[in-house]
Amino acid sequence: MPGATRADAVREFIAPLQQAFSCVARGKISTRRGGDQPKIDQEQQWSLNDGGGAVLRKRPDFPLAGRLELYASMYWRVIEDDREGYGPYRVTTTGYDYSLVIGETDELWAMHWHARGLSHEVKPHLHLGDKLLSDDAPVTSSSHLRTGRMTFETAIRWAVECGAQPLHDDWNDRLALAEAPHLLFRTWGADPEIE
Repeated sequence: MPGATRADAVREFIAPLQQAFSCVARGKISTRRGGDQPKIDQEQQWSLNDGGGAVLRKRPDFPLAGRLELYASMYWRVIEDDREGYGPYRVTTTGYDYSLVIGETDELWAMHWHARGLSHEVKPHLHLGDKLLSDDAPVTSSSHLRTGRMTFETAIRWAVECGAQPLHDDWNDRLALAEAPHLLFRTWGADPEIE
């Protein structure tokens, strides 16, 4: 998101994410390293509750035992952008990791984009957890299912779809408002090499 200063750009980036998070849990989007004054083009990270994730309330009809938890982190940088309406400073995302977990370690799904790392798959992709797959499913929880870019708001929508109880009746409207700035200012959506 654009800002007149680096701090403004970071605040404009974090505020909608915090609004989205508040649809399903209480807690904080925590930044690391440079906080709201990071150096230009230096990799940064935010996470939910300092990396601890967030326990979500389950809908009464939720069929699985155990705590339902959402984990999320995103990698980002502040860049200079001289395009009209995009700067002079803007936050750009460089990766994310969102997952919904039941119990101690049973991942229901994970949305990943790790352009740098150990995995052979560097484009946005999805992993489905074993609890969502039948024994004879043609994919496994290790399969990298290519997706377009997945927003944090999409991860929250999926959490609700998978059984999380929203904290507000108008949660979907709140998510749409939170997601709008990202959709307006992102530079790609389906494939970073195409757009």
